[in-house]
Amino acid sequence: MKLWNSEFNLESIYGGKIVSNSRIRNWGVEVVVGTLGRLVSYTDKGILKLNSLKYLVIDEAHEMMEEGFLDQLRGLKDMIDKAVPAKPKVTMLSATFPPEVKDAVNSFFGGQYKLIDMTNGQERQKMPSTLKHLAIQVPYAQRAVALKSVLAKFASAGKKALVFLNTKRGARDLGSQCHIPNCQVLYGDMSQQEREDTLMRFKSGKVSVLISTNVAARGIDVPNLDLVVQVEADPDAEVYVHRTGRTARVGRNGTAVTMWDGEKEGMIISKIERVTGAKFSGLKYNSETKAIEDDGKEISFKTKFSKDYDNQHGSRGMRGKRPGNTFWGGKRSSSEGRDQGNRQGQSQRPRQNYRQDQNGSRGHSRSFDMADQD
Repeated sequence: MKLWNSEFNLESIYGGKIVSNSRIRNWGVEVVVGTLGRLVSYTDKGILKLNSLKYLVIDEAHEMMEEGFLDQLRGLKDMIDKAVPAKPKVTMLSATFPPEVKDAVNSFFGGQYKLIDMTNGQERQKMPSTLKHLAIQVPYAQRAVALKSVLAKFASAGKKALVFLNTKRGARDLGSQCHIPNCQVLYGDMSQQEREDTLMRFKSGKVSVLISTNVAARGIDVPNLDLVVQVEADPDAEVYVHRTGRTARVGRNGTAVTMWDGEKEGMIISKIERVTGAKFSGLKYNSETKAIEDDGKEISFKTKFSKDYDNQHGSRGMRGKRPGNTFWGGKRSSSEGRDQGNRQGQSQRPRQNYRQDQNGSRGHSRSFDMADQD
């Protein structure tokens, strides 16, 4: 396998993929790209030899530190230190670098590291200048219909769009009920082969609209992706950087549309403004004509919603929850009361478990109101 246009002999290892021992041991593999768990496992079993390792690159360091992988990273580093006579060069890459990650990195390297900041110290200005940020106020029950109008306005003529929700159930429900042509759904519980096939169809253009959880927010590069839509905004403002980072890449133009309604979601967007420096312009949705109008006016959510979201609801308090008595225009199912009861005390759960649940089994069974759809 070639790495970009180079002649490096590369192998990838991750869950769901079978790699023969002889492939790594005897075929002269020069670059190994893998998930942390598999790298540790292959090293433990002696399949992956580290004695000639020269470089260790840890991508998405923010995500790894946040999900509680620091101990596993230390274990891998200890294996390398024991196996490699000359210590390899270790590089960590992250699109965001909040204080808690700085603390974890300092612990990992024992304070001996050099920070290269490619934002020129302007931590607030993390968004590319070629990315346009738009916000549209739409009630939950109308978002499936409004999504079709957003796609028609910003992703017509063969353009690609990536649509985000916060739970796999929400993504599945929207994908099955929105009736958008050339649309597929991607979420964490799919098999590795299903995910790879879905992404390949999206990249090749056979699929033009991909509805996904945050499983597609990081680590993928889709050529000519013009539009990112947040049907639900994530309470973690840093996630906005990663979601919208799928478009407006390498100097290209891109558009990010965020749907919102009510104080809670308004405070989330206010938080995004403060953390990322993004400036939102308003869109208007006409529920009768289904038309999307660009009023061109900048909206200051920081001014409109001055309360701090984290103080009011916690940094992740919105995930899987919906205001009011209905979800996406559908009636509550008989199990929803039990589901909400099970959610009490969620904020006390370990952070890494919360991340797993986000693309896993949380969320309600809900239906999208498509009665007024074309």
